[in-house]
Amino acid sequence: MKVHSAEQPVTADQVTAALAALGRAAVPHPRRRPDSRADGEVLDLLGALLAVTELEAACRTEPAALPPVGLPALQHGWHAQTGTTDLRRVVLVNRLRRSGADLSLLPTAPLPHGDPMDPEPSVDDPPGVYGAQMCALAAANLAVAQHQADQHHRNAAHATLDATQGMLAQALLAVNELRCRLDGRDGGAAY
Repeated sequence: MKVHSAEQPVTADQVTAALAALGRAAVPHPRRRPDSRADGEVLDLLGALLAVTELEAACRTEPAALPPVGLPALQHGWHAQTGTTDLRRVVLVNRLRRSGADLSLLPTAPLPHGDPMDPEPSVDDPPGVYGAQMCALAAANLAVAQHQADQHHRNAAHATLDATQGMLAQALLAVNELRCRLDGRDGGAAY
């Protein structure tokens, strides 16, 4: 499902200007010319801008505090910009999928094989990291399955639910493996 915001899509130059206004330099993608401003680069630049805003938000909020410090204001600002349910769904599913991939970048994980800009869940990751990846990806899939069910796409919803169930099974195996490792036992999990 593709959703567009009500505004005109941002350009690479606009995102570069936003990064500059925040005192951050745009880092060109290693596979593109440094002076390139192609539409494909917009996603790289948006990723950089997203990192800046997420890091700043993380420094200003304490979601674990009771009541959460700063989180309601952060959510209010986010809700004011996201408008429609369809747009919010796409953003949240993308966020969950990004989180699933980004978890492999935790310091406890081995360096990803191949392109470090394209991390994929791997059974070589520590079990807690792998299990967390599977949970994030399962949450994204479950939101997609609900949307498919709401749209009466029964077969697609069933297929997505099957994939989700497999991810949750992998997450439970990873939980068991981590528990066994903590207790000094061989979990024998083939997750």
